[in-house]
Amino acid sequence: EKMSQFHICTIRGCLIIDCRDLKNLLNPIPTNCLITLHQNLVKLFMKKLEYLNHLFSYCSKHLKKEPASLEQFVDFSEFVKAINEIMPLLNIEITFIDDLKKLIDNSKIDEVNDPVEVKSSRNPLHDKFKSFRDLLKNAKNIQDLIRDKFVV
Repeated sequence: EKMSQFHICTIRGCLIIDCRDLKNLLNPIPTNCLITLHQNLVKLFMKKLEYLNHLFSYCSKHLKKEPASLEQFVDFSEFVKAINEIMPLLNIEITFIDDLKKLIDNSKIDEVNDPVEVKSSRNPLHDKFKSFRDLLKNAKNIQDLIRDKFVV
């Protein structure tokens, strides 16, 4: 309603102010809104993928290192414990990314510039998450095997 009352041209003395461009920017255009929403969803999807890929690779490096001293064993045990505490959160993140992927697919907006990860049929994190869980299980086994060496 207020936009219909918006004056597109104002004249003050010899000064003429043309506000048509401003009015066009203020009026939401549904297709532009949908395209912008789609682009923001894709950006969120890519940020989440990048963050979780980085997290998996960082944690995997630390889980593969076998502790050689008591101090390393304590650090390793604390690291494994911390990862076990965040596993439910990682499951929630993976589920969120699955839902986000479904939302992007159901938006029926085909962007030429969409990354390959968005255009693929499934979430690329599932395989990495499965191998991460296997690596965590191996780290727990290593922790149990080495425990006798360091604990009296």
